[in-house]
Order: sequence, then C-alpha cells, then structure tokens
Amino acid sequence: MNPSDLPQLAIDTLKDPRGVAQRLIALKIPSETLWMGFGLIIVLNTLVYFVALATSPLGMQGAAMMPLPLQSPILFAFLLGGMLVMTVHAIYWTGSAMSGTAALGDILVLMTWLQTLRLALQIALFVVHFLSPGLAAMVSMVLGIWGLWILINFIDVAHGFGSPLKALSVLMAASFALFFGLVLMITLIGLVATNG
Repeated sequence: MNPSDLPQLAIDTLKDPRGVAQRLIALKIPSETLWMGFGLIIVLNTLVYFVALATSPLGMQGAAMMPLPLQSPILFAFLLGGMLVMTVHAIYWTGSAMSGTAALGDILVLMTWLQTLRLALQIALFVVHFLSPGLAAMVSMVLGIWGLWILINFIDVAHGFGSPLKALSVLMAASFALFFGLVLMITLIGLVATNG
C-alpha cells in the first residue's frame, strides 16, 4: 500500500468498514512498524491539540484552568498514549474472552488506522471551526456516531464474531475496564506531577 492509496482507503472506510478491516488485517504489517506508527499518531494528535488550544479565544491562559494533564504536552501525550494502548489491549482481551479470534496486531492495525483518520478529521474540523463553529460542532457529532459504527464493524471483523451486537458488547465491556484504567492513570500522573 502506497501513501497515495490512503485518501481512497479513508473514503472506503466510511462506506465499507468491514472490507477495509479485512484489507488492513491482510497486510500483516510487522508489530514494530505498527507501534512506531501508533507513537507517531499520538505525537501528531498532541501537536494538533495544543495548536488548537493556543489559537482558541482563551489561548494558553485558558489551559491554566484545565486539569494538569491537559496543560502539558508531555503529560497529555502520556495520557493519550496510555488510553489508546489500554484500548487496544482491552478490545483484544475482552474479545478473546468472548471467543474472539483476533491477534493483538489485528486490533493494533485497525486502531492505528482509526486514529489516523481521527487526526485528519481533527485538522479538517479545526479549519471548519474558523468558518462556522456551529457547523464544526454538528459535523463533529455526526462523525462521532459514524466513527462508533466503524469501530464496531472493525471489532466484529477482527474477532470473527459475525455479529455487530457481540462486537458492541465487547466495546462496552472494554470501555468499562478503560474507565477504571483511566482513573488509575490520571491518579498516577497527578502523583508524579506533585512529586516532580
């Protein structure tokens, strides 16, 4: 797959997420390459977040009123990266417990692609926001629902369930586990920041 294929792959993801999931898994990308791409997406997401924050009406002064992990690029990247890694493992292990057949690399390639799409959409919404904040909010909501549908189909294909409802139950169970993991991570970040 060449970089020039990515725009069409993005369009196909919106129209046929199941077919795209099968294509991505069939690539058998080495785990080292996937983790490097995963890390790059985290860095780029962090960069986009802080550029958007700096150009917002409140600017970086508004950031001072936010929770500590949202004020520091390093802490934000650590939190985002931790959340995404936990998401990959939660979907993998929860699905496996429900007789899913996905390999960890299958979930990783799909989540990396989803985060790549999310990054592109964030940049697009950043531009739209300057033209019409209301339109940007509406598009963001629609894309959020669409993204959930894509994720459910990705999980279903990866684990070989043949049942979107079972994939949804995996996502719900994984989200429940992630909630407690996130609380633990924020607590640890707070302790490190306080003692640092």
